[in-house]
Amino acid sequence: MIYYEGAIGIIYQVEIITSVFAYLYLLYLFIGYYRRTGYKIIFLVIGCQLVYFAGIINDSLVSINFYSFIYLSEYSFFFIIIAMACILLDNFVKLHKAHEELNISLEYKVEERTREILKAQEQVKQLEGVIPKSGKNR
Repeated sequence: MIYYEGAIGIIYQVEIITSVFAYLYLLYLFIGYYRRTGYKIIFLVIGCQLVYFAGIINDSLVSINFYSFIYLSEYSFFFIIIAMACILLDNFVKLHKAHEELNISLEYKVEERTREILKAQEQVKQLEGVIPKSGKNR
């Protein structure tokens, strides 16, 4: 397969250098996030970022004719999409579990308050039998 690319210009070189530093900084941020939170799915994100970074490096080397191969960054970006989907799914599952826990807690509180109301009604009935109403004595 033949790719028809233009000459590598200064803008492309600056872009590659910037992306290397950006990916290293992003990797640093991900590792820091894992240390703070212990969120294990971040390893999937780091792995997918590394695959994408390898695709970018491959494309850079192919574009400077270091070796002849196909451009992979658009294919390796799919791994980023997978990582994002996994994180969204994980957050959705956590949100759903929290919602279920809140519903169970609410049902328990409603049952508890209902028991308290029934108990208070029984006490009122008992007190009505002991203390005559002021309108009945006249």
